[in-house]
Amino acid sequence: MIQKFCLMVNSKCYKDQILMDGNPKGIVVHSTGANNPYLKRYIQPADGYPDYDRILADIGVNKYHNDWNRIDTKSNPNYVCPHAIIGKNDKDEIECYQILPFEFCCYGCGKGDKGSYNTDPAYIQFEICEDDLTNPKYFEQVMDTAIEFCATLVFLYNIPIKNIVSHKEAHKLGYASNHRDIEHWANRYGWTMDLFRDKVRSLSEAGEKNVKELKPSLSEAGVCLSEADEKKEKLYKVQVGAYSKRLNAEMMVNKLKYKNIDSFIVEC
Repeated sequence: MIQKFCLMVNSKCYKDQILMDGNPKGIVVHSTGANNPYLKRYIQPADGYPDYDRILADIGVNKYHNDWNRIDTKSNPNYVCPHAIIGKNDKDEIECYQILPFEFCCYGCGKGDKGSYNTDPAYIQFEICEDDLTNPKYFEQVMDTAIEFCATLVFLYNIPIKNIVSHKEAHKLGYASNHRDIEHWANRYGWTMDLFRDKVRSLSEAGEKNVKELKPSLSEAGVCLSEADEKKEKLYKVQVGAYSKRLNAEMMVNKLKYKNIDSFIVEC
């Protein structure tokens, strides 16, 4: 899975910065409902954003200015802004872009009879860019990416597999507006959300097993080596910066990841 970052700092959702109460409780899978598989339709970096030119070179320029990184009631009347979007870059490669910090409540699924998975309880939500719904290869590619993305979130936040739902399922549960995604697309190829959840479960369990079997490195996991191991190897840490605002830290992480440098944020 290719995951990149372009925080939508000009969106209403980002500006409102409604924080989740603790970790996300689940995941909502959306699809866009429009025949446009390209990320640039929805994602554009803000002026002055780190690696502005690199992002545009990757996903392309939205010449119609109807992306979601803006407060525009004409092109985006509901101020929709999920946490991530999966689709094609300008070279027709499938990528996953995170566009909101995961601790932010997003504007994704609307509201149902019982409330909203936007805020209470807050779910991580992502969109998959639809094409004309007749290309099985594209569908398989984006679903594989979505499964990897969900498996990563399950591992990071200990999200129950049963709490991975489509927008349609979220509505039936009473926590979203009445949409039919993603089943209207998935069912064309014999996919159900139960099948999707099973694939996420299998991948997340395999990942957990691999993590347990491999000795985690300090630079990746932040754990200490045993006394015996300390005699055999040393650790040298490199700190790039310290920031009072998380956004600045996230921007630096994004910049480093674009340069293929592994990095992470530690709260002190």
